[in-house]
Amino acid sequence: MERDPSVQKRENAQGFRKDAPAPELIGLNLELTNVCPFRCPQCYVPFGGEERFLPKEAALAWIRDADRHGIRYVNMSGGETLCYPFLEELIRECAGRGMEASVSLSGACASKEKLLRLHEAGISSICISLNGSTEQINGVTRQGFDKALATLGWLKEIPDCLTLVNFVMHGSNAADLPDLLRLLERFEVYALVILGNLPAADGQFLDPPSGEQIRSAAAVLEQYRGPVKWLVNGCFYELRSLLSMDESLDAERDFSGCTAGITHLSVTPDGRLTPCNHLDLPERFDSIDDYLSSSGVLQKLRALAEADPLIRPCLGKI
Repeated sequence: MERDPSVQKRENAQGFRKDAPAPELIGLNLELTNVCPFRCPQCYVPFGGEERFLPKEAALAWIRDADRHGIRYVNMSGGETLCYPFLEELIRECAGRGMEASVSLSGACASKEKLLRLHEAGISSICISLNGSTEQINGVTRQGFDKALATLGWLKEIPDCLTLVNFVMHGSNAADLPDLLRLLERFEVYALVILGNLPAADGQFLDPPSGEQIRSAAAVLEQYRGPVKWLVNGCFYELRSLLSMDESLDAERDFSGCTAGITHLSVTPDGRLTPCNHLDLPERFDSIDDYLSSSGVLQKLRALAEADPLIRPCLGKI
């Protein structure tokens, strides 16, 4: 069967292939708001405080700047992204420019009608956050298990909707990976994105997986032959390094290190640029070009990556 070029394009943007023809920067994350009805233990966004929303005109300006810079993939996150009142307008702006737009959702504010509107606006992919195959396992680190599953059910009913699941691996859910893959098969999820355990809002790591758990997870992925694609996020370098040594895996998979500030950038809700939404290193610049040429943080990060791509995750050296 001939491969759908639009799906291949999305795979390239998501990082499934390392040889995708793309400019040096391929992705921009817009952190649209810090507002969320959930209070997940693992969340890196501080609870309480002033509610922040990236102004619509600022968000549109960053999308246009990304387009001028050759960036073809825009992810929109939060907080809870559906709390942002202008989400559909941003998706239409991306679609109108031929850019791939993705949203990351918890399911907290989702409904089939809202998801259909995102689809009609031109969304390319929707990522649902889920940390386990049962409410008990998921609930250790994340709220909203029932809402996430309801959202996956609605997405299954929308034709040609590319659905992914974001899974943050902890000690409490690492062994659940096989059952999670089986659950995603039932919902016809396209891909599972496995993320490393990053600091929560208090700066602490919540229940990181052990070395043995990571090795077991690598074995599960190596042996999995089901329909759900999988990828390991660049920040989870412990798991990626194990998988990169398995010559039986698809040679086109990219197991290089963290992409923060190398191929991807992020915008905070107050309109500042940072290498990644998990790095509290925002700087005020008027354009991506100015950021690339003048950011001290970015220059140090890129110098490390240029010296040795394998030390990309060592952000403490900045």
